[in-house]
Amino acid sequence: MTDTTQPQTQIPEHGGTDAGPAVTCDFSTNAHPLGPPPAVLDAVLAADRQRYPDPSYSALRQHLSDWHGVAAERVLPTAGGAEAIRRITLAAMLAGVRRVCVPQPGFGDYAAAAQALGLTVVPCLDADAMVRAMDVPCLVWICDPNNPTGRTLAASEWAAIDNARQRSGSRVVVDQAYEPLRLHGASSIPPSLTDQVWRLICPNKALGLTGVRAAYLLAPVQDDWRDRLVALAASWVLSAEGEALLRAWAQSEVQDELADSHALLRDWVQEQQGRLASWGFDVMPGSVTPFWMARLPELGADSELDPELDLDLDLGSTRRKMAPIEPTRTSGTGQQKLEAAHALQAAGSTVATGITVFPVMPHTPPATPAALLAALRHHGIKLRDATSFGFPGWVRLSVQTPASQMALLTALHQVLGPHHVVRRRSPADMPSLLPLPPASQQDPQ
Repeated sequence: MTDTTQPQTQIPEHGGTDAGPAVTCDFSTNAHPLGPPPAVLDAVLAADRQRYPDPSYSALRQHLSDWHGVAAERVLPTAGGAEAIRRITLAAMLAGVRRVCVPQPGFGDYAAAAQALGLTVVPCLDADAMVRAMDVPCLVWICDPNNPTGRTLAASEWAAIDNARQRSGSRVVVDQAYEPLRLHGASSIPPSLTDQVWRLICPNKALGLTGVRAAYLLAPVQDDWRDRLVALAASWVLSAEGEALLRAWAQSEVQDELADSHALLRDWVQEQQGRLASWGFDVMPGSVTPFWMARLPELGADSELDPELDLDLDLGSTRRKMAPIEPTRTSGTGQQKLEAAHALQAAGSTVATGITVFPVMPHTPPATPAALLAALRHHGIKLRDATSFGFPGWVRLSVQTPASQMALLTALHQVLGPHHVVRRRSPADMPSLLPLPPASQQDPQ
């Protein structure tokens, strides 16, 4: 007889590389669309691969602790965010914790790590649900800003979570992977709370080097889990490249370049969301990041093309209105490349994108969201299906360069056809399972 109490084996679904058709424009990844800052890429390429790193990473930990203004023993290097999630969940189980609260929607590895150890997973739609779940000591995961919605917690929500944490003896881990990509406002987490919770720092997304698996945990000032987490770490948990990435991350030159890129990303987000709205995508409000969730267009014959759609697709033309080709981060200093991006963005003229457009032949448009995503993938466009987040018919998109945006629009034109109709849906059609963010977050400036 099969033992149904054993945790089910499942492979968490992610964006990025997979076994599907080749991708030329990847909207499923949350990595910085401009790629790595030159100083970071140079550091990774110069890493000494012929020798083992220091297994204690003493110099790196001191470097990061000086940057954060904390004691070096509070810095725990990890082989990426996913490894940190697995390790801290194992530490929780060994400490007797049996309940794990995870954000819903949220990164699937929080739940997967708990399920693999037979722990009870409690999905929480909002801070109120999380507070209610903390009636016993729990391991609580918070991603702020959230993946996949891009939303952020308000100060009142942090206060409620902190009260529940202290009352129940729960351990809270704040995943801050997307804090460096926050485009609007600042985190509302109280400074006093940052010393009382675990914080997970995963800079490889903001640095555009997701293939380099490197992150670190910042332990609370006083926490008896720290020694256990150190003991659970594999030897040489960071490669030479991972150590180099984290060293470069905590440099003022790199931080300044990331901050300088935010204005350009905000412009690109506004353009991309507007262009997708022309094809019937509904954007979920409240994101403060360069990624967000959107509902796919209505599929069927009862819609009409938005007359304001600004495309020039006649006779296989490779030229587009409002589509300046973007620079790449392959040469020159970070400042030079950022200036080049701004200059092309402001040019305002018709610029060749280099995207080949074939005449649209008569065809049957896809009838289901899955078919639409598969058809776009056939054209080299990848969107992140949000079904695994609990949102069938929705996708998570990240902002990409203007040329990539035009490639997406071109693929939509080819897949849905020149006579695709857009049916405008009211805000009431938005999903009710997620509460709207506070008014101050619904239309961030």
